[in-house]
Amino acid sequence: MNQLGCIVWQFNEIWPTGGWGSIEYGTPVSGQVIGGRWKPLQYFYKRSIYTDVMATCGQDGACYVKNDRAGLPFSGTVTVAALEFATGKTTTLHTQDLTDANAMAPGAGVTTFFHVDTSAVSGTTHMLIATCTDTATSPTTTVSVNEIALAIPGAMKLPATSVTATVASAANADGTIDITLASTAPSALYVTLTTLAQGRFSDNAFAMHTGTGEAAEGGATSTIQFVPFGKLDTVTLRKTLRVEHLQQYQ
Repeated sequence: MNQLGCIVWQFNEIWPTGGWGSIEYGTPVSGQVIGGRWKPLQYFYKRSIYTDVMATCGQDGACYVKNDRAGLPFSGTVTVAALEFATGKTTTLHTQDLTDANAMAPGAGVTTFFHVDTSAVSGTTHMLIATCTDTATSPTTTVSVNEIALAIPGAMKLPATSVTATVASAANADGTIDITLASTAPSALYVTLTTLAQGRFSDNAFAMHTGTGEAAEGGATSTIQFVPFGKLDTVTLRKTLRVEHLQQYQ
């Protein structure tokens, strides 16, 4: 019998150091986030790997979507697109219809396999983005976004860019606050924000491109939220907010 799955080692660090944990060590001392700061890996878990419905593809175009919603069917679509680094544009390569008669049976572990023609896609100039959308909800809901690298980061040919982050002047009704990101080039990969403020971001370590929002003079924009742990500290957030991305380290 085949056993397919993954094991996390480990969830949290037990002291402040680089390691395998997805949650950074945190105690009530200066510079630490109580409960632990989210590392990029934790955002990958939240966005794709450990969502209830997730799709992924290999380099040969072999793809699958899995429904892990125990006792619940999935009715929706899976879209696989190619993001071109140089232009920031996305091209849809395949849409898998999982509605009506094609809906996935209740999970966990129900899997549908499909194939995508990736012959025109190069890992040095493109990445794949697999998006699962639940069409049974109103409005429709994006349940997972999986950004699939087809080459090691050092081999990716990325446009030179700088990325800036601007914190909104006031908080939202739910206590979060918007952060608007802007790049000078059409795309920026693994855009990662850090801060000494207590909290996490709604998303992090993601690909920003003109498909998510186009800025003036050909750049890209994106808006995320900072989710405070406790009281929102906008002073510390603005003072210590830092943004990094892959190209600046190539």
